[in-house]
Amino acid sequence: MTERSGRDLLHRALAEYSSGADFAEPVVTVRRRIKRRQARTRVAAAVGALAIVTGGAAALGTVTPGSHTTATLPTATPTKSRTAHPTGPRVLRVEFVKAQRRVVVSRPWGSGPGAWGLLTGGDEADEGPSVLVTDGHGRLYLVDDLNNRLLAYSAATGRPLPDASATLPNGFYYGAAVDAVTGDVYVLNGMTSTLLRVSGGRVTAATPAHLDEGFPPPRYTASAGTVEALTIQGDAPQPRRATLLSAGVPAKSPRLRPVRPSLSAPALEFTDFGQLAIRFGPRSAVQPDFDAPVREVGKAIVAAPGVVWLGVRTESVGRWHAWLARVTPDGVVAMPLLDSTTLPYENQNATAAATAGKVFLLVGDASGGRIVEYVPGKPLRR
Repeated sequence: MTERSGRDLLHRALAEYSSGADFAEPVVTVRRRIKRRQARTRVAAAVGALAIVTGGAAALGTVTPGSHTTATLPTATPTKSRTAHPTGPRVLRVEFVKAQRRVVVSRPWGSGPGAWGLLTGGDEADEGPSVLVTDGHGRLYLVDDLNNRLLAYSAATGRPLPDASATLPNGFYYGAAVDAVTGDVYVLNGMTSTLLRVSGGRVTAATPAHLDEGFPPPRYTASAGTVEALTIQGDAPQPRRATLLSAGVPAKSPRLRPVRPSLSAPALEFTDFGQLAIRFGPRSAVQPDFDAPVREVGKAIVAAPGVVWLGVRTESVGRWHAWLARVTPDGVVAMPLLDSTTLPYENQNATAAATAGKVFLLVGDASGGRIVEYVPGKPLRR
């Protein structure tokens, strides 16, 4: 449809209006025909001007292309909406809150009893503590790779817990989990492909457990002697799960396999357009609205069924902001990340732990390492 033919249709409608004819239906018809044929910008502007006239304006106004000016057609027959019910994630506005930050443990780098191991400046990648987990009942566990130690601390006071700590075999460790029933700690030694069970301050069992973990590395959970690996982000649109140990019996060939999204195994979907969605089930998905595009997502932790903690970076007007976000099917809370999570080494596979209400981060610099607690606080004025 040309610009001239579009103007002819409008002129006919205006003629009917000036002669006192019933103009409402012809005007609506013109607008529909123009929309269907995708008229050019000047024709659309003329339609907007005509709508203003028919709504009772005294003179023919000017409508800027792309504006959102609306007008009422008092006698027009209402058109039924053809909008389908949304099938995508439910958009949830993020509640921004202040962060209550507290240093729980602070240690220097070294090999002594009160230090954490750090190796830098060699030909290979720098090394340091790589795993941090919590039992959710007041204990934190840190795997000190270089010193071959599993160190336990009180999450409330930061006090060392020697009875729950243990000496580990030589190796490098890329995952750990605390058994929710027995309290035993399972640690994965990547050098020997074994799963170690620590009970009462010593290693009580070692079973073969080779898993091609890929990237990002999975998180591990344990309950009643069953140890599973779970990853909720990556190239696959579905979460992936693998069983390493089933009621104390090692799996023959553990492999990460896709599973349906659920409260305990949600799916994290992140697009290049800055949109983030978390799917808690086939018909339960949420999309946090951060008021800015999401550029990076990291440190995804399923702290409890239906509770996911995420490290998120957003960009607004050329400025980047880092957040710790708690996502549930009913709401999203985000607090600012006040620490740089960059450690002076590379092997930081699982340097964050979380419960349903708080997050623990392993941070550090050249002088030493720290375990920092973050708890959501009062609403944040933005």
